[in-house]
Amino acid sequence: MYYPVFLDIKGKNCLVIGAGEVALRKIEGLLSSQASITVIAPRAIDKIRTLSEQNKLSLIEREYKSPEAQNYYLAVSATDNEAVNRIVSADCLDAGVLINVVDKPNLCSFIVPSVMAFDDLTIAISTNGKAPFLTKWIREELERIIPDYWGRLLEIAYQFRRDVFRKYNNNPQAKSRCFREFTRLDWEAILSGDDEKAVERNIKYIMEKASVD
Repeated sequence: MYYPVFLDIKGKNCLVIGAGEVALRKIEGLLSSQASITVIAPRAIDKIRTLSEQNKLSLIEREYKSPEAQNYYLAVSATDNEAVNRIVSADCLDAGVLINVVDKPNLCSFIVPSVMAFDDLTIAISTNGKAPFLTKWIREELERIIPDYWGRLLEIAYQFRRDVFRKYNNNPQAKSRCFREFTRLDWEAILSGDDEKAVERNIKYIMEKASVD
């Protein structure tokens, strides 16, 4: 059983071993989290080479040299060379570096879930390494169910929470009432309408009602 966690890797030095299509998918995920990325591989596909030319990552075209992965915060080994994968894994585990070897849970200290993102709302799906192929299907099923407006709702909720804490910082009962009433609103109807003031009116009503209940 894995412990689910979201890592802040902004600016952290991360290493990717391999520069093929699989490595590219891992690189894209690291880029979206604003990591500082080094890629080591004897050959790189054009898309990764282009990212290097755009200064979005550092590309070193050679074989991996043990134990250089120990110099990084996090490493991903995305090669089809079993021997290299095992060496990278051992180097990282010895040094306490976070390591993911693609499709080899036994060589990992963490696994990467399938992710759905709606602006700042992130939903991660994992099968604890038992059936990684299934996570894609589950994600696609959820994407058909989860409404698009949830991303916008998160931004509204973020500002609402700040306002509640400012107004009711010393009133835990009022805070609880605010959050409870917020989740009871018909947000689909509110956000799908043409009334731009609907959000403001509903938020104002909740805030005022919490102080008198």
